[in-house]
Formats: sequence, structure tokens, C-alpha cells
Amino acid sequence: MDRRELHERVSALALEVKDMVVGGPGWEPDGTTSVRLDFMDAFTLFQFGVYLEEEFDVLLVEEVSRMTDHTTEKVTETVARALTEQT
Repeated sequence: MDRRELHERVSALALEVKDMVVGGPGWEPDGTTSVRLDFMDAFTLFQFGVYLEEEFDVLLVEEVSRMTDHTTEKVTETVARALTEQT
């Protein structure tokens, strides 16, 4: 999976979480646009981390929950780093 595909999947998961938490209009996960995740509170970030762990089979909950700059690009960087460290 290349970086663009990874970002697209992270964005799609973030959109699923947004739909469950706040609803409303979303965005089109295109793999290139970084989207702020300000709508996520601490619990939602934790749940998002769980989804990421299930999707990519890496440990991310704590790191995602502690992030301060919540964007899909930053989360993608975190996932990419975890996948690299795993191999």
C-alpha cells in the first residue's frame, strides 16, 4: 500500500467515525487532502485508534490518543511509521 492509499484509508476511517459521532456533511477521502480532526474528543480519538489498530494490525491507540495536531495526514504518518517498525 503506497502513501496515498494509506492516507485515503485513514481518511475513510476518520469519516466513518465522524458519521457515528457528529453526522453532518463529510469529505471525499481522496488520499491527498489533509483534514483536521477537531471534532474528535478524547474518547473518540481512542475509538479511532482502535479502528486503526483493527484495520492495520499495529498498536496505535495510545499514540493517536495523545496526538495534539489531529489531522488525517499526521495520523497517516503515525500509521506509516508503525507499519515500518512492525516489519
